[in-house]
Amino acid sequence: MTTTLPPIRPLQPTLGGTVPIADIIGRDETVDRLWQDVAHNSQRINEMRRFGKTTVLRLMEHRVPDGWICTRTTVQAARSSADLLELTLDDLLAHASFGKRARQAVSGFVGQIGEMNASAGPVRVQLKPEFRSSPNSTFQAILASVNEQLTHDNKRLLIIWDEFPDAIRAIAEKEGHTAAEDLLALLRANRERADSERIRWVLTGSVGFHHVLRMVGGHGTALNDVSVCTLGTLSPEWNRWFVASLLLGIDRAASPDQTDAMAAVTGGIPFVAEMMTRYLQDAGPQVELPVTRSQANDLLIDAASQESLGADWAPLLARVDDYYGQLNEFAEAILDELALIALRESSIARRPTVAQFAATERQLHDILGLLLQDHYLAYDHHTGLYSWRHEPLRTIWQALRKTS
Repeated sequence: MTTTLPPIRPLQPTLGGTVPIADIIGRDETVDRLWQDVAHNSQRINEMRRFGKTTVLRLMEHRVPDGWICTRTTVQAARSSADLLELTLDDLLAHASFGKRARQAVSGFVGQIGEMNASAGPVRVQLKPEFRSSPNSTFQAILASVNEQLTHDNKRLLIIWDEFPDAIRAIAEKEGHTAAEDLLALLRANRERADSERIRWVLTGSVGFHHVLRMVGGHGTALNDVSVCTLGTLSPEWNRWFVASLLLGIDRAASPDQTDAMAAVTGGIPFVAEMMTRYLQDAGPQVELPVTRSQANDLLIDAASQESLGADWAPLLARVDDYYGQLNEFAEAILDELALIALRESSIARRPTVAQFAATERQLHDILGLLLQDHYLAYDHHTGLYSWRHEPLRTIWQALRKTS
């Protein structure tokens, strides 16, 4: 299938900032697929940081099909089950499409609420004390009431929770693992209840859900009813268009060879292209555009090595530090070795930097499994080789770690 692309136009690198809706490119098919999928089942998206999850969610919210209401809430700040519910109600009640009857259905639970009109700004919701003390049962009652009104209005509701694993982790740390496990169980039960059939969820997070479930405990079934969606990288056509447009945006009109060279090393990851472009913009005309892939790879290393730009990839390192616990150095050693060469599991175990940890075969296998789920690594079932999933991230990892 041939992709019809618009003419190349100037784009500015945002480096993780808010992208204007009109400038979100190459994700229309992904959003269409997500809307088709949520009609049948709730979804969870688990991608590395800087892969454009929030941008895709914004586009999804912008392109709501007829018959749907969509609300998107960043729940990273939630520290309790009650916080999570209040944040969600905040966005629901502020939503223009949330009908009068639906508002009335939840008003009895709310003790304080701001003005609900377009000029009032964010609505601040606070549950009544008696409901805040039992947030899970309150949550279920509200969802059932909302579902009843959605049925009456012949509408469906999509609730998007961005950075959901962070919220569950925070709840586990503040209220205890049992509270987090109970909340996850409640949400799963809700997804299976007939009185919630008009409500769907998209759960996303830069932190892998598997890490949070491993920390919380339980039977590991809290999310296995939710379909897994991956965003992937930009298609080669859109990736090349994006690189050419970014270069035009910094007044560096590129030849086809120069565009091809830069596009080849970005791996279709928009943030990588933006980082390289910003480096060229900051460096000025004395740094020439690359013509070969080797030159473009050197440019990527230079960009990743800049403190002002490489710092944006700190989560690439922090994700290992924060969620692998006492095994973080072991995981980093594995990534260091595989950044040099693809290896079979038995060969990884024999590498000196890995062997010094004296890990068992089971421990090594489990860590490799986590690194696969975190999208650091890929596994080739034909050759048995583990390698880095994304070549530009391998390069950036080595630049940040100062290894090669």
